[in-house]
Amino acid sequence: FGAFSPIDPNINDFTQGEIDSLYNWSLRGGKLIIASGGYLYEDGAAIWDHDILREKWEYEFIRMVPSPLIPTTEGAGTSLFDGPFGAVAGVLQSGLLQGYFSSIPDHSKVLATNFDFKPTLYLDCHTLDLIIADVDVFTDIGGVTQGDSIQNGQDIFWVNTIAFMDRLQGKPEIAHYDNSLVLNYTYNSYTWYKDGVPVGTDSILSNPQPGEYIVETTVNGGCEVVSD
Repeated sequence: FGAFSPIDPNINDFTQGEIDSLYNWSLRGGKLIIASGGYLYEDGAAIWDHDILREKWEYEFIRMVPSPLIPTTEGAGTSLFDGPFGAVAGVLQSGLLQGYFSSIPDHSKVLATNFDFKPTLYLDCHTLDLIIADVDVFTDIGGVTQGDSIQNGQDIFWVNTIAFMDRLQGKPEIAHYDNSLVLNYTYNSYTWYKDGVPVGTDSILSNPQPGEYIVETTVNGGCEVVSD
């Protein structure tokens, strides 16, 4: 979901209850691509308002034109910018609601910035939601081709984004199987702890002894996520 536009009579704003439901669904493993959007005033009223999202996802958005998405070192290493549909050096925001995040949660990985190195795309490590500064990165206003063809960098980024989110691992859950501790996904790195002490860095922990175990993993995009 993205921006909220009360000037469109066919669209109703999400209620606070619906936002709470989406946020809690995300914490349980749901995946969201959130396009923030900024403020554009018409007759004194804000027709794009991100405040309802900020209350849950804890970011601050500032309008600034132009404000592209230039991958950080961490972002360039993801399939967002070099993925199954090709590679792109960066993509454009478009329209009047371009901008950047003046603050983001501490538990985040910045995957792209603007020319001034202000965040324009990040992965929230608490919810594992991908949050982008402008929805028009994904629309024909931003240069995405209508139809099912892939003709330019905006198209590549759009479909790479869907692939990235589809492959993004969820929170690790530990299961005891065949005298080993195993996980529900394949992660980029692992650190197992028994009673608070590191005991292994492999994907499977064999021959576990009685104790309390957690595992810290790294997901695509660089977030470190810890099991219950």
